[in-house]
Amino acid sequence: AVSLLVNPNDYKDRIAAAAESAISRKVHIEGDLSLSVFPSLVIETGAIRVENPQEFGGGDFVSLKQAALHLELMPLISGKVRVDKVTATDMTVLLVKDKNGRSNWEYRKEKQVAEAPAQPPTATDSAPSKGMDIAISSLELINADITFRDLAQGAAYQVKQFNFKGDNLKPGEEFSMAVSGLVIATKEALSAGFKAETSGSVNPLTMTGSLPSISLEVNAEGKGVPGGTATLTFNGGFDASQGIKLLVLTIDSLKAQAMSASVDMAGQIQVPQ
Repeated sequence: AVSLLVNPNDYKDRIAAAAESAISRKVHIEGDLSLSVFPSLVIETGAIRVENPQEFGGGDFVSLKQAALHLELMPLISGKVRVDKVTATDMTVLLVKDKNGRSNWEYRKEKQVAEAPAQPPTATDSAPSKGMDIAISSLELINADITFRDLAQGAAYQVKQFNFKGDNLKPGEEFSMAVSGLVIATKEALSAGFKAETSGSVNPLTMTGSLPSISLEVNAEGKGVPGGTATLTFNGGFDASQGIKLLVLTIDSLKAQAMSASVDMAGQIQVPQ
């Protein structure tokens, strides 16, 4: 890769300030930044922290150890964003909903919105928005930790050791995806390790798709699980190539066990609309 003569670390304070203005959260860029431009535009960063609002308990809302963004250069000239790869390592996320139903992931500046004078609609406001042309080839999260706390319900849920890898994540094209992690539900007194892989294509615009290969494995344990432990494995596929008119679930193997009961089946399920 070819690096620029400009040192992006000289602009860390400006970048953090711009991010703070956009999301209304204090941003700390604690690690070094690096930037290279050939054969692709690569932006890498060390540790970053985004503070949680004090009314939600303080601490960090989001933090990560390192991240990298790889962009194709030529499409940027025509206003298209083609992402070769996005990676984030050791990311932690804390989501909180308070007793009044407010959430810490909402960035709306209520005071400014309330004080802002009403503006008449313009031709630009009524015109349809084309949106940004973005395509992502690869997305990878390594060892993430996601926590959700519902203070009104007194419940807390956590996904630890969360790993995600998706390749060629473009609507209508063949992609592959793998995910794994450990879910902990404190109030329900259970934990469940999971691992899933799939490949295929999905087009959200036409609501069609096909996932010929799906594998899923779940192992649960705890006082909230009947009998203390439960397991589930699934191998098969899903087809919606005709849209919601005909949904087909192919079960090559489905095995489940809890307490003294077990299920072992194979077959096909069709749901005509």
